[in-house]
Amino acid sequence: MDKLTLSQVEFAAVVAEVAHAGQHYGELDYIEHLKDVSGVLRRYDIDDEVILVAGWLHDVVEDTKVGYKYIDKVFGPEVSDVVFRVTNELGKNRREKFQATSPKIAGHVRATTVKLADRIAHYENGLLRDGSKLSMYVKEQSMFRGALFFEDHQGHVSEMWRDIDKLYKQALALKGA
Repeated sequence: MDKLTLSQVEFAAVVAEVAHAGQHYGELDYIEHLKDVSGVLRRYDIDDEVILVAGWLHDVVEDTKVGYKYIDKVFGPEVSDVVFRVTNELGKNRREKFQATSPKIAGHVRATTVKLADRIAHYENGLLRDGSKLSMYVKEQSMFRGALFFEDHQGHVSEMWRDIDKLYKQALALKGA
């Protein structure tokens, strides 16, 4: 019998599911949010393994007992770096946390890609399933865009920003209705 081998992306999904076991994203198991983020990355035809792995792991350090050392040892320093960049720094509130975190992300294509996929997943979840946090993302849009926006004419970042802008407008219209 052949040995079963998992790709790094598949193994990251398993690690994330085990690490986030028992956590929820609204009424859903937390893994659903991570599946959404992974789905967003696939929609943009992203094939960079570091980004795909980090997409699954982007919340593990922040929300579970998994640490950077484990990520670095198992998935390598590039994945660990992206996860570090998107992991919230400490702060008294969301604004302070974002202001402390955004300089780590800004201008870094891989970290920005993961953060944008996360934000797209949040917007889409808010528009399609659970709108309870949608107004929070709308309120943060100016700060979020101001800190992280850059044009990536050769890649997917600009396309992701265009889609975030569309989702923001949809959320505004829904909020105003």
